[in-house]
Amino acid sequence: MDSFRVRTSRKVEILDITSEVSRRLKPGSLRALFTPHTTAAITINEFGPGMKADYERFHSSIVKEKGWRHKSVESNAEAHLLSSLIKPSISIPIEGGSLALGTWQKILLVELDGPRTRTVGMQVIK
Repeated sequence: MDSFRVRTSRKVEILDITSEVSRRLKPGSLRALFTPHTTAAITINEFGPGMKADYERFHSSIVKEKGWRHKSVESNAEAHLLSSLIKPSISIPIEGGSLALGTWQKILLVELDGPRTRTVGMQVIK
């Protein structure tokens, strides 16, 4: 599996990793992307002007302190809950040596418990 690392700088942060994934493509293969972290996720969505701030605000506000039992052990229960909703992996088809994404789609790493260094793995699915 090919992998690369991404450094985040804030507690909640959305990073566009599309160009790094594209740079590592091998023609004609379907790729699975995976982040082996319980407080980060990967998704595909629009990432135009203003969207980064909107995503970060949304993810910061969706799961507020509710007396989570997990919180007594670690202070990142909200990050674990959110990452289970977003998911740690996606699959992307390749067409003509390029990612088969829609016009406005980008591959996004969603940091929910930063700052941290995250790993993104890429694997061919046969």
